[in-house]
Amino acid sequence: MPTIGLSRTNRMINNINNYYFWPSMSNDIKKYVKKCRSCQIQKFSNKNTQEPFTIMSTADSAFSRISIDTSIMGPLGKKSKYILTLQCDLSKFVEAYPLPRTDVETVPKSLVNNLILRYGKPKQILSDKGTDFTS
Repeated sequence: MPTIGLSRTNRMINNINNYYFWPSMSNDIKKYVKKCRSCQIQKFSNKNTQEPFTIMSTADSAFSRISIDTSIMGPLGKKSKYILTLQCDLSKFVEAYPLPRTDVETVPKSLVNNLILRYGKPKQILSDKGTDFTS
């Protein structure tokens, strides 16, 4: 299970230490971070994964360029734990589709069924290069 980075944990300890102190504070905070669901979902990384800034041209027609991403629904999702969101970069029209998982079969199948069969094949698909889209 991914854990919050050590430097971020230390930063959290230092921030809390500015206002509070108790003898087992450091250990208590480390234990809390290991069990904290939102801390685990964040998947903090010390690696610099940013791409160079690029100026993009405007999309020339509706659904010619779309942006996609997946999100976790959390404990409310029963059958579908994730959401695939699509946004047309020209019209800013957004659609969201429930997904049971985000794997190499489920995400492309949803793209074909919900996007390509309805609106045609886009010229460009933009993503954050997450593992859902690069595996």
